[in-house]
Amino acid sequence: MRLYALLGESCATIDAAYFCPHAPREGCDCRKPLPGLALRAAKDLDIELSRSFVIGDKRSDMGLARAIGAKGILVRTGYGRQTEMEGDPLRDVVVDDIEAAAEVICRWIEEEENGVRDG
Repeated sequence: MRLYALLGESCATIDAAYFCPHAPREGCDCRKPLPGLALRAAKDLDIELSRSFVIGDKRSDMGLARAIGAKGILVRTGYGRQTEMEGDPLRDVVVDDIEAAAEVICRWIEEEENGVRDG
């Protein structure tokens, strides 16, 4: 998968991948923005969702971030530019691509470790 290769170039890894196999009309709890898959991942991988990040290009991605108490990073790739133009207020930050998202996450983690609070 291209994402794995791109992240590998930055020494990042993916511990697991989850996806919703249901159609929108099926009414499952795992289709974004509902938190079903994130809750499962949190249980499987011992993740604290409130200290997590959701990177995506759609409103549903940013809605998921809000649903689980994570920070939402909207990327301008894919549908991201269109989503940004819609004035979606759910995101915490907008960046050009996943590399820029990683830089923002590193900065947020560093600020947290140094006791800097976001306003």
